[in-house]
Amino acid sequence: MQPALADPEHPRAYGANYVYCNGCGITGPDRRTALVSLAMILIPSVVFMIWTSPWFASHFGVGVPLTQALLVLLTVYFFSVTACSDPGILPRH
Repeated sequence: MQPALADPEHPRAYGANYVYCNGCGITGPDRRTALVSLAMILIPSVVFMIWTSPWFASHFGVGVPLTQALLVLLTVYFFSVTACSDPGILPRH
């Protein structure tokens, strides 16, 4: 059996999975669901940063907006790592 490598420009399909960047990323058939989930994380965060963070910055200092931005970045990072990683072999029941 050949290793799961793919051309970086064109994902290669293995069953219902897609392999990206020469095996560095793998997604399942629910890629659109992951994108919707990412949008549901980013849209409220951006709205908070645009409208609410200036008020917090003027009343409490820039620590609150910076903490919120750090938490959003960590959330997006860990979500991306989880959504694009190989879960390994899952036994069928």
